Amino acid sequence: MQQLPPISPYKLSMAPDADAPLINHEINVREILADGSNVWRTKAKTDTNGQVTFSLDGLGSGKRYVLQAKSSRANKTRQSAVIDTAGQ
Repeated sequence: MQQLPPISPYKLSMAPDADAPLINHEINVREILADGSNVWRTKAKTDTNGQVTFSLDGLGSGKRYVLQAKSSRANKTRQSAVIDTAGQ
């Protein structure tokens, strides 16, 4: 029987200013592939506290991801650093 990679949680808080969380803000998750390209995997919107939690397949077991969101101040997409371990 093939063992499936673990699905690990990743929690993100979106708040450009300490007093102003980004509510209902769409966050996209892209997996970084071995050749350096990336592919869209899922998306979610932040809650009333500006937080979102993803369950990412293989996180902590070799898979790598980046998070992308539209800037609330400019019409540009912003990207996180590479995520390769569970946590926040």
